[in-house]
This record gives sequence, C-alpha cells and structure tokens, in this order.
Amino acid sequence: MDACVVCTSAEEMDRAVAARAPSLALGGDAVALAARAPRRLTLLAVAGDPSVLKGKLDAVLDFEIALGPDPASAFRSTLAKLEGTGVHQ
Repeated sequence: MDACVVCTSAEEMDRAVAARAPSLALGGDAVALAARAPRRLTLLAVAGDPSVLKGKLDAVLDFEIALGPDPASAFRSTLAKLEGTGVHQ
C-alpha cells in the first residue's frame, strides 16, 4: 500500500510531486488539480460526482459507504449497481 498525500491546492500538489508521492487525494477542485498532475501518479478525489470525474481520476471516496454500518457490503452492492455502466472501469 502506498502513502497518499492530501492536496487541496496546486502548491500542495507541487510539493507532493516534488517529494515523489505515489498517490494523491485531491480536495477542492479535483478536476483542475488532476489536469496538472503527472501521469505516473494515482489520483483519488476526496469528494465529487463520479460522472464528472470519470476519466480524470482513478477513484472517488464515498463517505456514505465508508461510514455506513457495513461498508464492505455497501461497496459490493454499489459495484453491482454500476456493473455495465462503465462508471467504475
């Protein structure tokens, strides 16, 4: 598992990239930050609409799933609902 550095500004992202962070969790305007990120990084949005972020980041956190009573079951259920939609691919 890689360390993931949270970045909410271009300056923070520049520092994380200079420190060779392998993964970035993008807050704030995740789309704008993702556009500036080098291709070699894994990009995660702290929040956002998956349909807007699709193709720009590798993943989006879903706090509703994470904070629920059974996150693993909720995650599997969400994947089943998305099957065939292309959103999670």
